[in-house]
Amino acid sequence: AGIAFDATCSLVVQAAEGCHLAVGADFPDEPINNAESTNQTVFDVILWCDHRAAYEAKQINGTGHSLLANVGGAVSPEMEMPKLSWLKRHRPKTFAAARRFLDLADYLTLRAAGDVAGAGERSLCTVVCKWNFDASARAWDKGFLQAIGLSDIDEDRIGTAKDIFDVGAKVSRGVGAVAA
Repeated sequence: AGIAFDATCSLVVQAAEGCHLAVGADFPDEPINNAESTNQTVFDVILWCDHRAAYEAKQINGTGHSLLANVGGAVSPEMEMPKLSWLKRHRPKTFAAARRFLDLADYLTLRAAGDVAGAGERSLCTVVCKWNFDASARAWDKGFLQAIGLSDIDEDRIGTAKDIFDVGAKVSRGVGAVAA
């Protein structure tokens, strides 16, 4: 028996414990410490239908990089790399404060497994289809990251190659006690 998640291309932005990163378009570029104690509602997910990264998607598509062929020849503003580029450009403090970035499906898996430490295990499907990961090389393409202005992002924040598992693979930790 197992559990699996499928989710829209929504970007989850996680900070260090006790700190929340507001990524809503109307929030300032400031990490919020102890949002629970101040009764602030903080949205740390950029939803799939959020098209604020349309310009960044156009810039990425303008590179003509070969990895774009894996996603039909062009990225959408709904995908993760345009969203990351937008955050870096428009919310640099929030971008810098983020401990890790996850696709929603991988975040749900992470939560179900109770993993709160590492980069988090990720599905090869999500990183190829939503993040432009190079499946044939099983690595992030440094040239692609350079071309889109994200060459300085630490792979621990987006998932190292060892964090990426084939579709259908078991999560190493199994289902956590809280989720069970």
